Amino acid sequence: MDQRKIVACFIVNVWYLNIVTWLMMSFVKNHNSARRRNQQLALRNRTFVWRMVGSAYLDSIIGYDDVQCVNQIRMDRRTFHYLCQMLRDHGRVKLDGVVTMEEQVCMFLHILAHHVKNRTIGSRFCRSGETISRYLNSILHGVLKLQGTLLKVPELIPNAYPDPKWSWFEVFFIFYKNYF
Repeated sequence: MDQRKIVACFIVNVWYLNIVTWLMMSFVKNHNSARRRNQQLALRNRTFVWRMVGSAYLDSIIGYDDVQCVNQIRMDRRTFHYLCQMLRDHGRVKLDGVVTMEEQVCMFLHILAHHVKNRTIGSRFCRSGETISRYLNSILHGVLKLQGTLLKVPELIPNAYPDPKWSWFEVFFIFYKNYF
């Protein structure tokens, strides 16, 4: 073969390799951008799924029957909604649109009822520990503002109580009062 044909074949091969390299680079670039776009969509969907899981758990507690509601938050559904309405009207509880009032009160009552940590409530309601702590304090301040309405001062039992069994309790109290 003469030298011109060899140079021409070499030039064609170089062009071919350049085209293949360019196509591979564009494929990798498009693939990476598509993967990045899918990851961004997945992050948005994950946030949506977390909200759905948290609201589904709330609905499983207060949405179906009073037995489940009493077992989880030690309060029936009517009383729960009445407490939410009182806190909404008079408790000056922070509502910022991230967590609903019902979810805040349910988290608060669940922590009080079962003595669980913020981490446990966070995993059940799909919220961070900081979010749980912030809303727990918000509801606690609201309940303390309503203490005159919600909390009742106990009445003292008179000394001349008509029940004859009461005298045994008085003896017990007098005998053990030094130990308490």
